Amino acid sequence: MNEMPLLRRPQVAELLNVSIRTVDYLLAAGELPCIRIGRSVRVRRSAVEFFVEARETRHWERRRRRRS
Repeated sequence: MNEMPLLRRPQVAELLNVSIRTVDYLLAAGELPCIRIGRSVRVRRSAVEFFVEARETRHWERRRRRRS
């Protein structure tokens, strides 16, 4: 358990620069893994970092794929 602290939904929203509603959607869709403790929802910081890295694209790679 060296991954502390666990982030709350507003903290995740701030890190991703999105609304809490968007975070709720990502959690409900299973796109962002979470930990439920009773009715509380927590997200590991590493899960947020992985989520961002998995969606990172480079503009030139995207353009090159379209032309192929």
